[in-house]
Amino acid sequence: MVRMIDISQQQADIAERLNRVRLARAQALFSPLQKHLFTLIPYLLHHHHQSLPGYNGEATPCGVTDFQMTPGLLDALDVFKLEPIPAEVPQTPLLEGVYVMGSTASFGQHPKSDVDVWLVYNSDLESPAVERLQQKSRMLTNWFGGFDFEVNFY
Repeated sequence: MVRMIDISQQQADIAERLNRVRLARAQALFSPLQKHLFTLIPYLLHHHHQSLPGYNGEATPCGVTDFQMTPGLLDALDVFKLEPIPAEVPQTPLLEGVYVMGSTASFGQHPKSDVDVWLVYNSDLESPAVERLQQKSRMLTNWFGGFDFEVNFY
């Protein structure tokens, strides 16, 4: 059993290293503005506040498991004149993962590529909450589009 855990941890470590390389590759192809926009994606899903793009009422699911503020996020917030939101996270984050998929960070990515984001939400969410999350996602797609940065949520 110990051997299985060791292998699983090794695989998780390899996947994490690969993910860091993919994100670095993606950001290397982005313009400075696109880098800031890309950095904001998890922040805008983690926080749901009336001062942020995508706000559509209090009942919208938010909170991303293991979300962490970074200096890059603070820089991005500053660029777009968005105030950092105090760390009021739901007891149980309702988004279990935010993943970039598609051509982003692949050999097929180029500076005009769109960014496809896969949202993994808590299976206990009921239909109205999922609909509010979908509405927020559409609002964020429109906000990002205002900067000629195409982001699609799935």
